[in-house]
Amino acid sequence: MTTAEMIVEKVKELVAPLGAEDRLRAIQAIAVMEAAGAGMREKRRTASKQRSDQMLQEQEGWFAQPSDVRQSFRGCFIAVRNGEVIDQDADQSKLIQRVHTQFGDAPIPILDGDWDETPVYTFHSMHLDR
Repeated sequence: MTTAEMIVEKVKELVAPLGAEDRLRAIQAIAVMEAAGAGMREKRRTASKQRSDQMLQEQEGWFAQPSDVRQSFRGCFIAVRNGEVIDQDADQSKLIQRVHTQFGDAPIPILDGDWDETPVYTFHSMHLDR
């Protein structure tokens, strides 16, 4: 039995002793909570997309900089915000910690100063497409 099915069964048990009007109110309350939950999920999805878009925009801005500007950051990791390098460190974890302490969850990409272009990742799967 799935979690959703177990929840439905439990709700059925709880509302069984109620009269028709009280059962209807319970169903309406559940529907309102579900609608609110769906709205929150959509808000989170939208916020996540906006964050990803901002990160991508910052990253693209960095790689659009002239190579001589980027070369001055070779050998370290950089944090980019509003097109500017706001911090750098050879130790990526220390840089991430400082940026998080100062800016919280702001969309600030941490990039490798040795990269000449945005890296492309390929993920391989053990599953065969049919």
